[in-house]
Amino acid sequence: MDQHTPLLDQNLPAQAPATATAPAGQLALLCAVRFIDPLTFTQIFPYINQFLSHLHLIEHQSQIGFYSGLVESTFAFFQLCSIYQWAHLSDSIGRRPVILAGTFGLAVATVFLGFAASLPAILLSRSLAGICSGIAAVLHAVLGELTNPSNQATAFPIYGLFWPLGNIVGPLIGGALADPAAQFPGVFDYPFFRDYPYFLPCFVTGMFALLVGVLVACYLEETLPSKRAGRNHSVLQESPSTVESTSPQVSSQVRFQPHLDAAGLNDAPPPMTMAQLLRIPVIRALTFSGVALCFTATAFDALFVLFCYTPIHLGGLSFSVRIYAHVILHQVTNPVLGIAHWLLPRRSGHIVHINSNIVPADPPHPYQSRKVI
Repeated sequence: MDQHTPLLDQNLPAQAPATATAPAGQLALLCAVRFIDPLTFTQIFPYINQFLSHLHLIEHQSQIGFYSGLVESTFAFFQLCSIYQWAHLSDSIGRRPVILAGTFGLAVATVFLGFAASLPAILLSRSLAGICSGIAAVLHAVLGELTNPSNQATAFPIYGLFWPLGNIVGPLIGGALADPAAQFPGVFDYPFFRDYPYFLPCFVTGMFALLVGVLVACYLEETLPSKRAGRNHSVLQESPSTVESTSPQVSSQVRFQPHLDAAGLNDAPPPMTMAQLLRIPVIRALTFSGVALCFTATAFDALFVLFCYTPIHLGGLSFSVRIYAHVILHQVTNPVLGIAHWLLPRRSGHIVHINSNIVPADPPHPYQSRKVI
């Protein structure tokens, strides 16, 4: 053997990175917690303008936009202020207690909104809900600890689907259940629902959040390495071979650390600051593009609701809450039925025609035909 002889056999096949399946039950719980955040955030959109008018806070309908925007942005503002605090706390006491506190707090704050009878009470309930929903970053951390690079391409998209799904279901619940004494007098014509016409959508979404909290308390496992030392959890461990398969453009700027056990926590590098993270081009690009997308989507939702509510003589459409729910449902079903229309002929061998027109129960007015298109 000399200096020209290779130490390894060049004919050996390259070792394939190890693969593993993400724990389905833990991922389902995480997706459920992710789902209730946009659900409770957007369920107020269809009826917020009517809610504020019901409280007689304004002298003229043209002033409603300021107050509805204030209420809608309060949730997101306090969520922004609490994200880092929740994440730092989860590094100390564990992920599971933080997720439990945020989930149960979000349920209580949402139900409390249904009893609000003044603008300060509405702002207080939305502030508490926003603070409790700041656990979003903790959910991302748990997702990273549940998976490794061999299955993240499957787990991340599944987890990501539940945010837009909550944005769809939330307005549907809010529009369908708002003011039930007027919409369904045969079932909900009671003094309580006349005094609190927007309690029912808050109660339904709050009880769903409470149910998710109970499931999390019963089944969600701790993923923080220092808190699960010595326990036999189903959390995946990451092998060195999968770490090497990380994209070189990312691994050259961020040291992708494998999951650490309790003995290796003292050797872990200190967490990066926000300034250090934003110096990484890929993270900076993702951050600013995410901000722009969220700004555009949320601004459209708020303006569209306000446009539907505003009277015709002020330049709006004067839609009722129920018609707005039909419009949202039509926007949801068109793409879904379009996909079904594309898939069914290929599976069954014949052409299937689907009509997705939805006829609202409310009578039409000058700016609306019988079919919402």
